[in-house]
Amino acid sequence: EYIEKNHPRKVVVDFNGVRFFSSQMLGLLVDIWRRLRENEGYVFISGINPQLSRVFRITNLDKIFEFYPDLESAVAAAEAK
Repeated sequence: EYIEKNHPRKVVVDFNGVRFFSSQMLGLLVDIWRRLRENEGYVFISGINPQLSRVFRITNLDKIFEFYPDLESAVAAAEAK
């Protein structure tokens, strides 16, 4: 709803402390990415643990998102784009 109403060009998703997510979460992230792409936008992902990072690599989703080790670096990258 937020994306539909506000049309942001950049979204930072912080996974710090997240140990598990379902395939529905991956679907939601891809949907967010598609909607942002319509406005030449970006999705920045921060704080993801190695186990979840592996899920992105296996599904080739690591190629469409930008990953950063922590929230501060993701926000800095978003501000720089």
